[in-house]
Formats: sequence, C-alpha cells, structure tokens
Amino acid sequence: MSVSAAFEQYVRNRLQRIHQQAQGGPPYCRPYIVPQKRPRISYNRLNLYWMQDSMCIYLFHFSLKEIQMISSTLGLPSRCEFGHLKVESDFGFAVLIHRYISGRSLKDLSLLFGMSPTSISTVCTGMQNLIYDKIKWGIQFDTRQFSPANLEIFSEAILAKGASFPNIVGFIDGLVKENSYAKGEVDFTRDYYNGWKHFHSVKFQSIVTPDGITNTLIGPFVGRKKGLSHYTTDNAEKRIEKYLQLSPNREDWFAFYGSPAGIECANIFKPFDSETKDDIEIKSNRCMAKNMLHCVNRTKRHTSTFFNVPPPKLEDYIAGLMRGKIEGEDEDDPLIVKL
Repeated sequence: MSVSAAFEQYVRNRLQRIHQQAQGGPPYCRPYIVPQKRPRISYNRLNLYWMQDSMCIYLFHFSLKEIQMISSTLGLPSRCEFGHLKVESDFGFAVLIHRYISGRSLKDLSLLFGMSPTSISTVCTGMQNLIYDKIKWGIQFDTRQFSPANLEIFSEAILAKGASFPNIVGFIDGLVKENSYAKGEVDFTRDYYNGWKHFHSVKFQSIVTPDGITNTLIGPFVGRKKGLSHYTTDNAEKRIEKYLQLSPNREDWFAFYGSPAGIECANIFKPFDSETKDDIEIKSNRCMAKNMLHCVNRTKRHTSTFFNVPPPKLEDYIAGLMRGKIEGEDEDDPLIVKL
C-alpha cells in the first residue's frame, strides 16, 4: 500500500470514529484528554519577628514578647510537630489566637500566615490540644483566683461601689451565641433552636470578678439536653460551696450575684422580682445591676478601672490555670470547655 493510500485509510478511520462519537459510540472511540496538573502554590510563611508590636497587638491582642512569654509559661516546646508539619510554638500560638479572635475563614488566614488552609487547620487543632492538656484542670475552676486573699479584695471593691449585699465577690453573666445550622438535619435543628431568642444557638454562663477576669466558663448548654446541663450545674454548685464557704458562720460566706439558670446555691444571690413594689428591693436591684453592667464589660469603662482592682499578671494567671487535678474532679466533666 502506498503512502497516499495509507493516509486516506487513516483519514477514513478517523472520520468514522468521530461520527461514532457524535452518535454516542463506545467509550474507546472518545478522544483521550490528558489531565493537566494543578499549578503548585508556593507560600511564604509569615515571620513574626519582623512585625512591629503595634501590628502584633492589632492581630493577636498580644505583643511579640507577650506571645513568647505565654508559650514559655505554658511549657510548650520551641518547635511543635503535627505530623509532617513543623512550626515554632510562638507562630502556632499566634495562628490559634488570630483564628479565634477574628473568626475568618481558613483561606483568609492562609493569605496572612503564608500557609495552605489545610496546614492552618492542622496547626490550630494541634495547638489547641497542646494548650488544653496544660490547663484542662484549671479551666474547670481557677482556685488561685478565688483564694481567701482575693475574695476579701473583691468583696471590699464591690461594697465600695454601693453594693446592697456584703461579701459579693463576683457576678454571673450569661451569653447566647447564635450559630448556623444545616438545613435538613432535623435533630440538630430541634436541639439547638432557642424558642426565646428565635434562632439556633448555644448558651454559656461565666463568673466575672472585679479585676476584669472571666473565670469559670460554664457550658455550652444546648436546648433540650437537660441531663448535661443538670450534671454541669451540680458540679458548679459543689465548687462554689467549697471555695466560698470559708467560715462556719453563714453570714461570713462569700457569694456571687446573678440569675444563673438551673443553679440553686446558698452562695448565689439573685435579684428581687422585677415587679416588686418595695422601695428597698427596687433600689437594691438598681445598684446591683449597675455594678453588674460594669463587671460584665457592657460599658465603655474597663472593669478593673471601675472597681480599682488591678488584674493579675499574665504569668500568674497562666500559672493558676496550670494547676493539677483536685480530688473529685472528672476529666470528662462538661465544665471543661476546649479552646
């Protein structure tokens, strides 16, 4: 067969295959398309040591020296390994802090820190697990914060601002945090729906002291799961009674002020009924509500400035959270809230 005849045969076969492909012919007649590889994205990791303190405080709420001090106080290794990924502890802590205070997506964080979104997620998960292992007992109840000496300081500061009750050392405040939900998940929708606020949410309660520190975080509470909330509040009551009932005389017991849901304790003073007609009760509710607004930071004036009680040093506060296990505590206690 000549070259021209062979070429004509090739053209006829090619046209026949194209015609079969147009008519939905067999797969072997379809042209093979070579898959193209995605271009590899190169990232330039952020160097914290080149940043000014003002930028660090804006992004992480801490200066570079404070970040280094926190990592050192927590006892984190200088270089953390999460599988194949290796980062410095200062850098990992900065990533975790910015992730939580900004709420930005992983793609946005990858542009800032010069890492892929997958690596950002790995660093955040690994760092929060490391920190949680260090403070998993102190986050249940900060015993250093509620030492007898601090309780005296707190009660005197609150009383000096016109409190109606003596021996008040802190305020209990609640938070309802709205969250998103996936349509079609009926169980999730029912559990997380808040009939009072009319949106899906989780609920927290916290104890705030006059030095501006949010101490014990109680929660989260989810709609219909009453068993979990009852177990949580029972443990909260036990801790409050243990650390505030320092005297056999009931009148000398310290107490918190607020209206916590589900907690009934002799060391918690609640507001009087809002419909009361008694002048003394009305005045009491007003003055205590004023103090509480300052203490839960709903005013422009900082809590510690209003009560003239300086907050603890950062290293002292972290050292208090790193306490060991106390007899009777459970590692699976719902009071433990991961960061």
